Amino acid sequence: PKKLQVLAPGEIPLPGSSTGKVVGANPDNQTAGIPFTATVRSCDDYWNLSYSTQYINVWTTNPKQSVQGYTTSYYFLMTTSATVQVYMNTASTGAVTYRVKADDLNDPSEPDFLEGTSGAITVAPGTAKKLNIVLEGENFDASTQSGKNGAPILQTAGTQFSAIVGLCDDYWNLVPNTALNAIRVSVPRDLYATVPSDQGIDQMTGTRMFLFTIYTASSAHYIRADDVDMEAPLYDPVNSSTFTVRSAAATKLQVLLPGETAVPGKYNQTPYGKTGTPTPRIAGNIFYATVNLIDDYYNLVPDQTPQPSVYVISTDQFDVEPDTSTLVSGSQVYPFTLVTGGTSHILTAFASAGGYASSASPQFTVNPSSATRLQIILPGETRVQGHPAGKTGTPTSYVAGQSFNADVYLVDDYNNRIRTTDGWPMPQVGITTWDPIDTEPISKTLIDGQNMFTLTPKTASSTWTLVATDIDGTPPHYSTATSANVRVWPAAVHHMHIINLPPSVTAGTGFNARVILHDTYENLVSTGTNWNDYATSGRMVEWWAEYFADPQTPDLPATAGWNVSEYGQKDVSGIILKRAGVRELRVYQTNPVEDVSSWRSNLPYHGSLAYTVTVSRLHICNLRCHFFRG
Repeated sequence: PKKLQVLAPGEIPLPGSSTGKVVGANPDNQTAGIPFTATVRSCDDYWNLSYSTQYINVWTTNPKQSVQGYTTSYYFLMTTSATVQVYMNTASTGAVTYRVKADDLNDPSEPDFLEGTSGAITVAPGTAKKLNIVLEGENFDASTQSGKNGAPILQTAGTQFSAIVGLCDDYWNLVPNTALNAIRVSVPRDLYATVPSDQGIDQMTGTRMFLFTIYTASSAHYIRADDVDMEAPLYDPVNSSTFTVRSAAATKLQVLLPGETAVPGKYNQTPYGKTGTPTPRIAGNIFYATVNLIDDYYNLVPDQTPQPSVYVISTDQFDVEPDTSTLVSGSQVYPFTLVTGGTSHILTAFASAGGYASSASPQFTVNPSSATRLQIILPGETRVQGHPAGKTGTPTSYVAGQSFNADVYLVDDYNNRIRTTDGWPMPQVGITTWDPIDTEPISKTLIDGQNMFTLTPKTASSTWTLVATDIDGTPPHYSTATSANVRVWPAAVHHMHIINLPPSVTAGTGFNARVILHDTYENLVSTGTNWNDYATSGRMVEWWAEYFADPQTPDLPATAGWNVSEYGQKDVSGIILKRAGVRELRVYQTNPVEDVSSWRSNLPYHGSLAYTVTVSRLHICNLRCHFFRG
């Protein structure tokens, strides 16, 4: 024996011929996954069957072969001829064919045999069973364990790319000429991707191309394909190789607050690029906001060069905002301590350079801190939460006897109003004032952190104040509040007083006195609108004393008007009373005549004053002279 002969099904031996086989008797086509029998013969130089005993190795050129159950090759002891069972599981593509080969094991004690080879065998794909997917950078390749070769190329968020779905047999061979009316593809790791609609297989090629646009940057993306035509048989679904989608170019900033979580790729649904809502903050407590550099699809861009410098501002005009910081790997955290309670706070991030669009957070709530004290707000003042003083403006001025309302609030250390829902007990508040003659309001319990108290100041002053005190005696005890100074002007002129009279007079001797204007609360009417109006209205003051015939007729000051510069006080001289005894001295308003005098309604405004009157040049007698001063 000199050589081996391999016969595939369809081939016929022809000893004595040049090839040892019948010309035209070519190997039958085979089907992937279906076994066939090959014959190995020991022959002489003329292809005659020749006896021998030899170890023979049999294999095929098919990438996914099986020979007698062995996936690489099969060797055995053969005497003259033998048959083996062969599987060729990789189908032919194009003009590709496969062969069965046999050789001896080159035993030094035995003569060598020339290698034997079958004719070219075309292998058709088997029955369609499952789907396969190749991405850009991959190709279908049934010779591999995954049915494809290559590696997926890097994709960019927002950029369209293709994937091809193939209908395959059990060995990843593409199966053409088989109907599959609906393939559904999906991108499980991107809920926001643009995914094509269901499509059927192209039966000419056994494949179908789909176009995708993925918006979420990730290194763990894959595409899934499912048979959804609901017609038997249903082919097994498949997941593609994992592949990476990188972020697109950086274009803007993103602000994230506690309670919010970034969702890359969520470019088409609100809230864009994130989920969740900001959790309420507490005035005076620190929290951290995160700023990210992102692309148009809300993917973090960590590798931008240079990294931008970013500053963040808040709508709280009384907080201290953090310094500008450079992002690190596309991100940075910023500490905030807001002090103003409210439901519409916003943080906004700006890049110092680079042209990146700014980003504003959603509105979020800052709740008050712990209740600590009371606060008084007067007319003319505006309560301002978070303000160091808790308010702006200047209290309105009032006239003695004019009532106004003061609001008392329960607040925290940052002057934020505390409401019942904040969980703090409402105090009973008592009001005291600086005014010695007013009537102070009754105490009240604050309702939802506020109550109103009516005040009626009666003593004119530029520093009139009130004090609010927690008087319920039940913990917690809230700190007392003192109002700002209130300007209380004198009321309208009500009556006159005569003052600065000497302690004694002598009949016929002149003396001096002063007339002063008072309101009904005994405030000197010397300033304010009431004084200015009175002094410029032409009103006059007239003196009166008992009339006695000459030579005891009294000498009185002339009737006179008021000057603004007198500030409600007029000094006079040359008053001479000539009759000893108890005398009366009065002043009245004239032009027009009104009941404004030192003797309103015929009643003196004060008791009489006692004077010792000495009779001129005759004798001294002790008399009581009564002057009534307003």
